[in-house]
Amino acid sequence: MSRSDRFETSEVRAPVADLVRLPVYVKPQYDEALVSWAHRLAAACDWNLRRLAECGFGIHEPLKPDWWARPSEPHVQLIATRTGISAGRVRAMTLLDWASAVRDDEATGRFTGWRYTSLGPGERERGLAVCPACLQEDARPYLRRAWLVGWVAICEQHRSVLVTTCQKCRRWLRVRRPASKARHLAGRCGNCSADLSRLVTEEASPRDVAFQAAMLIGKRTGSTVMPGVGEVTWLELVMLCDVLLGAIWSHMPADDVLPFLTSTARLAHIKARGGLAFGRDRLASLGLLAWLLEDWPRHLENSPIMVLAARWLRGEPRFRPSRIGPTVDAVRRSRVPDLFATALRAA
Repeated sequence: MSRSDRFETSEVRAPVADLVRLPVYVKPQYDEALVSWAHRLAAACDWNLRRLAECGFGIHEPLKPDWWARPSEPHVQLIATRTGISAGRVRAMTLLDWASAVRDDEATGRFTGWRYTSLGPGERERGLAVCPACLQEDARPYLRRAWLVGWVAICEQHRSVLVTTCQKCRRWLRVRRPASKARHLAGRCGNCSADLSRLVTEEASPRDVAFQAAMLIGKRTGSTVMPGVGEVTWLELVMLCDVLLGAIWSHMPADDVLPFLTSTARLAHIKARGGLAFGRDRLASLGLLAWLLEDWPRHLENSPIMVLAARWLRGEPRFRPSRIGPTVDAVRRSRVPDLFATALRAA
């Protein structure tokens, strides 16, 4: 029987009947990401992640290394069958119960400046952010689901800033590639094996904590109430953020970007996080969005951002917000123009 006869999709090659229960059982931890649990299971089987996916779960997706974020329903059932873990528990380790991905909103550094100006070959690699305090508390360190969402910058439990780079080797933290022979250890840097639980972090500001909390509600449920803006769907919020940030990073003259950023209420925060290096910083980007949306649209009236947004929405094609920005038609079909209405009249 071919796989196309067995399933509606071509994702699963081996029929369930051909698969038997794995000889080991690894219990998932609270809010653990599927990739974290799968790496621990692979280690128990003395396999790498790719071999576990192919031989253990019948998953053959070399071009989709993030199969663990949103696996298909046949994959969920296969994983459950092979491991003895319920299908519901498998889903709880993925992002399937969160709002559907829109506009690549789960990508690493999604709302940082470099996403709007650079689309390099490493753009699809899954970056990682960790909370050293959480890792210290774990009997066996593991990755939480939210840490793998590319714009999340704050630990909800400890209200501390997540760490995205190893302070020993200065390399970005990443989820180890599935084909890597080395095992992924959640508490260790994949490059130099430094103990991530010992990394130095900082306390996040109450405003940034509250802003990310509102963003996460939108991501988890599909809608949220943003301070200053009101209730919006997750798609509307992502689109609004793209219009605002795209105007700054893609169409504001380069010489004007830093003066504009440092003229906002984020001055001290931006300076502390390295000036224009701010463009790669998750927390700084969330802080900028919090300021842009706070007391909407008072901070933006008569600003360069509103001028650019107005000219773009009026049909001037060279003012497309960014290389990843939405189309004018998509924005016009949404509530975003209504959200801009008051400020656009001033622009």
